[in-house]
Amino acid sequence: MKSIAAGLLVAAAAYGAAASAQDAKPAVATKPTVYALVSAVGGDLTFVRQREQVGSNRVDTFDRLTLKVPDASLDGAVLRGLAKVLRSNEPDAVFHYMRLNPQELAGIKTQVKGEAALGKLAKAFETMPERKDWDRIVVVTPKYLFPGRSGMGSKLSGLGVYVQPLYSATGSASGVLGGVEDLVPGGVSAEEDAMTPEGEHTPTSRYVAPYFYTQLWILDAKTLTVLDTEERYDFQKLYDPKSTAIDVQRSFTPEQLSSAVDAFVERSAARALREAVGTVTVSEPKPVQEPKKTP
Repeated sequence: MKSIAAGLLVAAAAYGAAASAQDAKPAVATKPTVYALVSAVGGDLTFVRQREQVGSNRVDTFDRLTLKVPDASLDGAVLRGLAKVLRSNEPDAVFHYMRLNPQELAGIKTQVKGEAALGKLAKAFETMPERKDWDRIVVVTPKYLFPGRSGMGSKLSGLGVYVQPLYSATGSASGVLGGVEDLVPGGVSAEEDAMTPEGEHTPTSRYVAPYFYTQLWILDAKTLTVLDTEERYDFQKLYDPKSTAIDVQRSFTPEQLSSAVDAFVERSAARALREAVGTVTVSEPKPVQEPKKTP
């Protein structure tokens, strides 16, 4: 049986060779901070859809499908978001990009995947002598939330897409649940605030929503002590009022959804770290269309 340490894979390729080259710049006057950035969100992207007809004997009112993402794109988006915030704060910081092999979480219950991932990583780090040269370890793990809030489905965890084909649930339409105090419903709304492909807000009772339910951990690299942690329950509701598709899920092509998820995951990872370490401003990308190039 392979060691847990073998579950750690350098993910610099997923982040981008150009960024890695930039990160390797040595400091001139002072020793730069050295970070190990680790994504443990895994290779699963979950699609959750409310059932259009629910029988009285149904325990779960949602259809759930888990897709295996064969590459490291989900982890890569997380790592880009983390690096963006730290690079803004510390231009000379040095990064080591890593991911937890998704196979390390195979067979583990969704409710405890986050804690299991952190435990496996801690054991792996204990055997890594290069850790003595690091200052901080930043880890992102899946986080499970049982109740549904703000028009989102229940029993969501990690990264995924929620499809609301019928109506909106109760709750706040803020789009961000940052902590326990935000889990209290803010009222009843027949329509939720969603984003169009043009980046405009629109009210709608049907939408497709990428979600990012995770927990961020900041560890002292020398002692592996947890210095800070941040739970995130982010989502972005998308709706195309110009689409003629009867099924709201068909309003977006797989390519559009893939692009939206990638941009959303990167932004949410950045938001989690920004709130934990500082006040760096991260711009809001448009959800489903390519941003215009700056001349």
